[in-house]
Amino acid sequence: MARASYAYGVDVRRARWFANSSLSQTAMRAIELRWHKLVAKLTPHELAYPDDPEVTPLLDEVSALAHLLHMRPPGVRLLTPDARTSGDWGLATPMGNVRGSEDWLVLDAEGLRAQPPGERAFLLGAAMGHLQCGHGPIFVSHFVGHRAGGGRLIRRLLTPWTSLAVFSADRAGLLAAGGLEPALMGLGTAAAERVSWYPNFAPLHQRRQALEDFDRSRVAARVRTRVALARARVNLYNKQTDDEAGDTRVPRGVPEDAWPLARCDQRLTRRLRLL
Repeated sequence: MARASYAYGVDVRRARWFANSSLSQTAMRAIELRWHKLVAKLTPHELAYPDDPEVTPLLDEVSALAHLLHMRPPGVRLLTPDARTSGDWGLATPMGNVRGSEDWLVLDAEGLRAQPPGERAFLLGAAMGHLQCGHGPIFVSHFVGHRAGGGRLIRRLLTPWTSLAVFSADRAGLLAAGGLEPALMGLGTAAAERVSWYPNFAPLHQRRQALEDFDRSRVAARVRTRVALARARVNLYNKQTDDEAGDTRVPRGVPEDAWPLARCDQRLTRRLRLL
């Protein structure tokens, strides 16, 4: 669904190359073995299962966004207090293997709860977009290199893909945020995070331009319409007054001048000078 709806086409093609490359798969298997060993050490000290009732609303939000993006909900792990103060983790970190069979979303629950709803939705949506588009191995390989050393070959192989992956994830974040303004605020929060091992993504100004383009797309308009219709149904069911229902009860629809996804991709590719 990600490839058919919102993902950046060049990102998709490079992901396909990575998945079909025997060299990258051989290198990635070594990284995954180290990752599984690290997990055993991380679980009791840095990563915890979400069994606290206070995080239920956050888990519900993750589930709702998974439904919005038409993806399987990832396994959620929460940062422990020690992990939060270590500076080694962001607010929402995707982790996964190349087969997409073990996707984790590592969340700083306290930090996310402190964010405004739209910005939090962007951060969660972008991280989930990384997983949906198969970017989990990018994060795992960088984290393993940071904690266990090695992995230079795979990170070098990943570089052409890594530089573009964030554009697809940001698009998922915009769909989750429901509008350009909260998405740009969430983008600023994400770009300001200082996690030493995170991959080197595109600069902020390029990501902003790409989001502004994608906000004009038919994809974004369709999702906004679908969300507005769902809210309108809830408002009708709850018999809210017009004042309580607000503008969300009237879907905007898809404007005639909305851009096809190909136009967004073309403009981004030209700016990145990939042609």
